[in-house]
Amino acid sequence: MCTRGKYTSFYRKKSNVKMKKFVEKNEKSLVFTYKMQSMRGKTRK
Repeated sequence: MCTRGKYTSFYRKKSNVKMKKFVEKNEKSLVFTYKMQSMRGKTRK
């Protein structure tokens, strides 16, 4: 049980890091698209 708990916590940490990187990537792309949209909106006005 003890080793299993350690393993699951370690696995969870790894997955958390993966998710963090994934979220960061998404945030960057979202910011980029938002900037592009705002630029387009300014040019339209």
